[in-house]
Amino acid sequence: MRLPSFILLIAALHLLGGCSYYDQYKFNQKLKRAQQTESMLTAAGFVTVSAVSDQQKGVIASLPPLQLYHYPSRKGMVYWYSDPYSCKCVLRGDQAAYTRYQQILIEKQMVDEAQQAALMNEEAAQENQMMMLNSFSPFMFP
Repeated sequence: MRLPSFILLIAALHLLGGCSYYDQYKFNQKLKRAQQTESMLTAAGFVTVSAVSDQQKGVIASLPPLQLYHYPSRKGMVYWYSDPYSCKCVLRGDQAAYTRYQQILIEKQMVDEAQQAALMNEEAAQENQMMMLNSFSPFMFP
């Protein structure tokens, strides 16, 4: 009777540990995404506004994270991005910075698509080479 209880306990601990690893994985994904976005926003001209006081840190923690938002002001649209994970800051930019950010996103998408196409071409070339080798001698190149 004790052995099955012990096995159940071990299984439950492994399950909880698996959840912990998954939570860590998800957090690391958010952190990576935040760092990539912040890099592009900074390159576009967004300014980092760091929290100094506990009150400011609380405000940043209460903002919706990792999404770009905007609001109108007398000087035009103001764009902001809150990151409570990586820099624990808010990045702020104007319309010109936002337009540059959009251009950076388009360029990144084009590069990603080109890399994907190159990878697919490489895989197709390797498959073609294997087919040629197999036609040469299916016994030598299974």
